[in-house]
Amino acid sequence: MDLAERYRDRFPILRDTTYLINHSLAAMPAAAEERLIRYVVSRRIGKRSR
Repeated sequence: MDLAERYRDRFPILRDTTYLINHSLAAMPAAAEERLIRYVVSRRIGKRSR
């Protein structure tokens, strides 16, 4: 198994799609959604305490 195959499951779009978008940084990893939600929640909590 090569390096790309080991990471492929982290990118849900690659299960069903050949990702050929050349104007993007890359396919979004599955963990990005959770991290973005945590960031938004942390910003919301921070604004309440001001």
